[in-house]
Amino acid sequence: SKEISELLGCASAKLWVADHLRQVLWTCVRDGDEACTRELPIPNRRDDEDLTGCGLAVAACAEERVIACADASADRRASAATDSINGRMAKSELCVPVVQKGTVRVVLQAINKLTEPEFDIENDTRILRLLGRVSMEVLQVCENNSTQSAFAKRKDALLQLFNDFVPCQTSVQLVNAVEIGLRELFHSKTVALHSVTNRDAPLDQQGTTLMQVDEGHSRLNRRRRSSVVQQIRHNGLRGIVGSVVRSMNHYTYSYAQLSQSPHSPEVDLKVPEKGVLHTVPLVDSGGVAAVIQFVCPDRERSIVGDNGTFRPDNMQHMRLINVLLRFVQKHLAVLQSNGSDGLHHHMMRSGTMPLIRGGGIAEVESPLAKGGACRNPMTGPDDSSSSSDHEEDGFPSRTNKPPETDSPAFSDSEGDVVH
Repeated sequence: SKEISELLGCASAKLWVADHLRQVLWTCVRDGDEACTRELPIPNRRDDEDLTGCGLAVAACAEERVIACADASADRRASAATDSINGRMAKSELCVPVVQKGTVRVVLQAINKLTEPEFDIENDTRILRLLGRVSMEVLQVCENNSTQSAFAKRKDALLQLFNDFVPCQTSVQLVNAVEIGLRELFHSKTVALHSVTNRDAPLDQQGTTLMQVDEGHSRLNRRRRSSVVQQIRHNGLRGIVGSVVRSMNHYTYSYAQLSQSPHSPEVDLKVPEKGVLHTVPLVDSGGVAAVIQFVCPDRERSIVGDNGTFRPDNMQHMRLINVLLRFVQKHLAVLQSNGSDGLHHHMMRSGTMPLIRGGGIAEVESPLAKGGACRNPMTGPDDSSSSSDHEEDGFPSRTNKPPETDSPAFSDSEGDVVH
């Protein structure tokens, strides 16, 4: 900002970064000796009524055009919070959005030209656009470096998850795997898996079955698996989950955006005030087989880079989610068609488990031992009813002696052994 001010000969300058996922412009400013983040909401519509008082930087982003004025106080779009210096409204002001691939990435704001009454729209705009393109390159490098480091850690966490949970022999294990995986990958707070029912029928006759870890039975250890999974069946495709099934697209809504979404409290997860709801479809040749929905914390962007939560506009994040989706698809399809015995037979017959390789899944020999037969956990009551599956720590009961095997046993974090 200081360099921009000196180059343009103005009293103040800011670089605003557009976060279209959260629908905000954000920048870092000095507050004494500390840096703090300032955010401005971007309106969905661009008419004058919605842009009144939003700030000239926001208006430039929303309208995707340069805004220049000789007296900011005379512009109805100006805001005292962002278009003033030391409590006094700006006189001359210039806001230049920089567009990349059809989307505004940054907005450069210059306030109060010192050498002239107002900014030179042609020359000063050219300078700000050039600085904006350079700043985008710097931002991209910072994001890539941060994302690569975080991706390596997440990939290791996902491999460990597969090692812990393959094969998932029941819905309890599968839901626990998804819940623990998303929590360790993206700090998710709540997770739900919705399987689509009656898939052979038209969309208006399909429904969903919610499977979610019962938090009331969760252990204090974050790696300990809950022994209870709630199942709730819903008629029809409702809420955000239903919209995802119909469109086969993923949707993301922050708490502030829920009022403009098809969110249904009966079907969708509850979103806290500082939360973001992500809903991702699991698509196969027949359409959407299931939907994963999870809530991540809505963290302020105080730095450029990976802040630990899921972002659908991050390709590395989507690669990891796609690997997890294929893991769920592999297990869920066998659970639904053949029951747990079929899943166990399939995994032991192929002797494989999923492994990340270049962002996809490769089949490699499973390091886990063979397990005993399990009952079918997917059968449940009719529509709009709920049930719960119980297992000791998410695994089949070990009261019966397991079959003899030469494979090594897997020990979880608290000493439970699965043969």
